[in-house]
Amino acid sequence: MTSDNMHYCNSFSEQNKVLVGHDYGAAVWIQPVNVDVEERITDKCVHEVGMEISVESDFFMKALEEGFLKFFDPELKVNAKRYTTAFSDGGRYLTGLEREILEPNFFTYEEIRDVIDYYERLITDYDSSSCSMEVSNLIKVIDLLKKMIALTPDADYISVMS
Repeated sequence: MTSDNMHYCNSFSEQNKVLVGHDYGAAVWIQPVNVDVEERITDKCVHEVGMEISVESDFFMKALEEGFLKFFDPELKVNAKRYTTAFSDGGRYLTGLEREILEPNFFTYEEIRDVIDYYERLITDYDSSSCSMEVSNLIKVIDLLKKMIALTPDADYISVMS
């Protein structure tokens, strides 16, 4: 992580923890990546670049998972070729958005922009005078996603992994 990213580090609250960098705890990691497209895409094919965002797992499931599921494309070439040996003797191709197996789920930049737009529309429907901590933190996550895209515009994909 570069020193330019250090001033973006946040821990929004203990229940809705998000930070720039790698949180080794129960988190979902979002980061731009370049991918060597092979018949079986494994972790050796994925090259992390740029800023990483760590989102506490419960906060991700509660506040963000719906949007990421909505815009995840299992037919995208790099998603269809993801291969894992986790929890499988012979290995298997991944067919959907996988969680808790430490395998990447790839999103195009356009899909991430769709996720951002989806949440920005939801946020505008809330009465700002009754804005909860969760909505406030969601706004911060969306801002970090925008920053990630701006800092690394040439990466192949955004990886979302837990």
